[in-house]
Amino acid sequence: MSSNPPFSISIIVFATYVVAFLIGALCMAAFGSIGFIGVAALALAAFIPVPLNGMIRQMMAKALARTAGASGSSPMAFSYPVRIAIGAVVAVLAAYGLTLAQLGFGFLAGGLAAALTSMVLSLVFALAVASRS
Repeated sequence: MSSNPPFSISIIVFATYVVAFLIGALCMAAFGSIGFIGVAALALAAFIPVPLNGMIRQMMAKALARTAGASGSSPMAFSYPVRIAIGAVVAVLAAYGLTLAQLGFGFLAGGLAAALTSMVLSLVFALAVASRS
C-alpha cells in the first residue's frame, strides 16, 4: 500500500472552506432579515454547512481518486453522528468566540463562523485519521 495519496487533498479542503463561508454568510444574512440574531443564530449559521461539507468532501475525494486510478474507500475519522456532534460543539464555540471578539451578527460573521468551524473540523478529523495510521 502506497503512503502517497493519488491527489492533493488541499484542493478539496479549500473548496469546503469556500462553500462553508458562502453558506454561513447566506444563512446569517437570511437570519438577520427575519430578525433572528445572536449567538444562537451565529451558531446555527456555522453548523448548517457541516453535513454539506462532509458530503462535498467525500464526493470530490471519490471523483479525484477514481480519476487518478485509485481504488478503495477514503479514511473516515468518526462515524456520521459523531462528526455532526463534534460539528455542533465547534459551531457553538466558534459563534461564542466571534461574539466575544465583537464582530457583530452580520453576513461576514456568519461566513467567518462557518469557515472557522470547517477549519477546526478538518484539523480534528485529519489528526484523528493520522493518529490511527
